[in-house]
Amino acid sequence: MKARAKVMVAVVAGAGLVAAPLAAQRAPRAQGPGGDGARAAFVGPRGAGVEALLRQREALELTDQQVARLNTLRLEHLQAAQADQAERARIRSDVAAGERTAAEARDALHQARDRAHERRDALRVEMQGLLTETQQTRLQELRQQRRADRAEGRRGDRGDRPRLRDGRPGPGNGVPGRPGRQRPGSAR
Repeated sequence: MKARAKVMVAVVAGAGLVAAPLAAQRAPRAQGPGGDGARAAFVGPRGAGVEALLRQREALELTDQQVARLNTLRLEHLQAAQADQAERARIRSDVAAGERTAAEARDALHQARDRAHERRDALRVEMQGLLTETQQTRLQELRQQRRADRAEGRRGDRGDRPRLRDGRPGPGNGVPGRPGRQRPGSAR
């Protein structure tokens, strides 16, 4: 029994040590299809996330108190996200070690996901509560402008795209999401 407890402690500690550097290396994820940040770690790095509000502090004219509270929220949410990640790693390890069945693990993972969604929703409500009506209006304007800029960048002026010496399109002009690849049937 002692050996099993030592192994469990080692697995949880190892998962925590590995999870933090890996999470730090991961690029921000895009928002979900509904624009609600469902796929994002912190409510949506490009949307209404804590980090996005902090990046836009000058444009939103955030007070020092608002910035301090947002930083506190960011750190609290980061710690909770790291704990969630360690819990998921522990659950998967339990399955691999035969300590849980796949069905038990699935239920535990669903419960962990539901808790994370509840925390995310509470974070969103608290962030909205920090902003004045004027700041919320300005935030909506900034989001609309960003969306328009992104849409223009996808359609935009194709004359300024990079070209290779022989005139072919350069990297990023091929299949979306696959830089440097040409569309099927296009001439090289």
